Amino acid sequence: MTGAPPPETPAPDASVPLHSALEIAKAAYEEAMRTYGLLPGTITAINALAATCIADLRDS
Repeated sequence: MTGAPPPETPAPDASVPLHSALEIAKAAYEEAMRTYGLLPGTITAINALAATCIADLRDS
């Protein structure tokens, strides 16, 4: 192996579409909240609030 990242891993300088970046961040935060022990309903509520905030930012 040459030490290069696997093909599915973008290079550090690769650009990621905004939608994809948001989905990656959402998944990471969901996992962190689950690991921390938040209840599934709490995670759902936080995701809904965050989605509303992101939509508001896009519209402004």
